[in-house]
Amino acid sequence: MRVEVIVLCVYFIGMIAMGLYWNKKAKSSEDFMLGGRSMGPLVTALTLQTTAMSGFMFMGGPSEAYALGYFAIFYAVGDGAGGMINLTVLGRRMRRLSQLLDAISPIEYLEKRYESVPVKVIACIISVFGLSCYVLGQFMATGKTLVTLFGFPLSVGLIVGVAVILFYTFVGGYFAVAWTDVIQGFIMIGSLIIVFVATMMKMGWFTGLNEKLAAIDPTLLSVWGRGNVYEGGYGVIAGAVGIYLIGYMGLPHSVNKHMAMGSPQTAKTSVVYATIWTQLFCFIPYFLGLAGLVIFTANPAGLINNDPELVIPSLTSLEFPGVFSGLMLTAIMSAIMSTVAALMLLIATIVSIDFYKRWLKPDASDRSVVIISKGSIVVVGIIGVTIAIFQP
Repeated sequence: MRVEVIVLCVYFIGMIAMGLYWNKKAKSSEDFMLGGRSMGPLVTALTLQTTAMSGFMFMGGPSEAYALGYFAIFYAVGDGAGGMINLTVLGRRMRRLSQLLDAISPIEYLEKRYESVPVKVIACIISVFGLSCYVLGQFMATGKTLVTLFGFPLSVGLIVGVAVILFYTFVGGYFAVAWTDVIQGFIMIGSLIIVFVATMMKMGWFTGLNEKLAAIDPTLLSVWGRGNVYEGGYGVIAGAVGIYLIGYMGLPHSVNKHMAMGSPQTAKTSVVYATIWTQLFCFIPYFLGLAGLVIFTANPAGLINNDPELVIPSLTSLEFPGVFSGLMLTAIMSAIMSTVAALMLLIATIVSIDFYKRWLKPDASDRSVVIISKGSIVVVGIIGVTIAIFQP
């Protein structure tokens, strides 16, 4: 058996164990959906940031840099500040007001905050549809990772990967999701930094990287993208920065992290942790995409399946075959799984709180709300896997 597969299996077993451990803590609906509003600064910061990052940072982001050059760094600029702004603007306020209004989901908060049923209905429709599409995208990323990098059949890869996520989310609820995010956050940042340092040393750091990029195409160094494709497009640059700089505050699965904090004051320390983690993490995938362009232009056979989305796994296989390569592939799965777990838990929260308890059975017991929430996680998982297998 390949070493990478063994590492991945150990990781999956660890995630399952986390779900079983936290199962004892998740008793009430507030425990299951918000961790009893007891999360500390470090847990809040890492679950917020890892949830927001998803598989894009290991696959889509590097491929953007591979295709466009330094223009892709604009995404990292917004990303690097987005988490900080999100916590600063919304964190303390959402924590305080959501408890005052006795709101468990972001949608329930909106209805009570603005005393508007239409706001709730519209928000429910948008959120369930948007989040479901987002989950499907992550499922497809899971399948692509397991199929391409580990050689699993697509259906087997999807079922195994999603089953692990379903299990620890179903069993442990928010506690399991948050604490697995902490572990996944350290795996993600540690793996990236090691590959970044090794790759940049080979490049001759930024001076060498820039010289090699210029030799391939001088416009790769331009802020307008390769071939100056966005020349004069200041709105495109503003969009690349703003999509994450402002967009964080529009992600329901990030916003509900504020509601789970131990107190409104937790946001102050969380900002520090989130900023440090984000600055270390957000820029590296794009620089690895640029370095990969240099390396695989000279050695096209080294790029797995000739797919720019697999730049980081390809670099890792070149630099660190074996156990560490398995850890990097685990980091990719961590990015995907942290987002999927948060999305599925939030969808379950919306279904159980905003549909079931609000409209179908207002006098529903706390236990029945938790059962509906868990049932929703299973249903979303089964539907998502079924659709993803057909790769729409």
